Amino acid sequence: MLYKRGNIYYVKLKHRGSVIRKSTGCTNKRDATKAQDQWRSELKRQRKQSGHTFADAAIRWLQEKKHKRSIETDMIVLEWFAPRLERLYLSDITRDKIEELRLELLAGHTESTVNRYFQVLRAILRIARDDWEWITTIPKVPMYPKVKREPRFLTWDGFVSLASELPSHLSAPAWFAVSTGLRTGAIQSLRWDWISRDGVRFPPEVMKNKEWLTIPLSQTAWRVVAEIWANGGQSPQTHTHVFVTPAGKQWAGKFTTKAW
Repeated sequence: MLYKRGNIYYVKLKHRGSVIRKSTGCTNKRDATKAQDQWRSELKRQRKQSGHTFADAAIRWLQEKKHKRSIETDMIVLEWFAPRLERLYLSDITRDKIEELRLELLAGHTESTVNRYFQVLRAILRIARDDWEWITTIPKVPMYPKVKREPRFLTWDGFVSLASELPSHLSAPAWFAVSTGLRTGAIQSLRWDWISRDGVRFPPEVMKNKEWLTIPLSQTAWRVVAEIWANGGQSPQTHTHVFVTPAGKQWAGKFTTKAW
């Protein structure tokens, strides 16, 4: 059906359980009716060409991308999209539908989170068009602009002051991070048997680029490790990992807890 919003006619159709809306860009009803008929014909043509739904695309995406480090995040994203898109043909995912979903997600999340969700959707639509050739055209998937903030760096004295306020189980990894430049995930995964006189050798499975990494340790980093070793509660005899929680378990999550 056609309806007006301001001076512009829009098309509204109920298709496969979802309501699809699209602007005709026309102020004249006759022209809008022609645009509506052309759109219906195009949807019918594309359906006949591909016959693939968003659910088909999501399943293939997960199969082909199962080795991605962020595949679990993709699964969470697709779980949100599933009840909203899975029954739609790819050609039925319009710009208006995307905007409708963006606003729905934004109601309970930040713009950066919305961007992360729709980056996955955009990637799936692009691969369906460019690689799988399931569809000939895709709608634009816009992103909210990033807020550019000036980076703020701690001075050395500022870090020393901060570290002195932290409990030992957080101060130690903080000092180790500053002295090595390693990411949180690598530090949390650090095992005693990876440390030798040459430094630390990290296996590919804990590194972002999936490659071996060997780094020497500075005097500060060695001092951190030595102090943990000297503490009987966190020695190699009692724990596999160098940095553990007060309960003696491997770290999972962020170091920046409420103590910060």
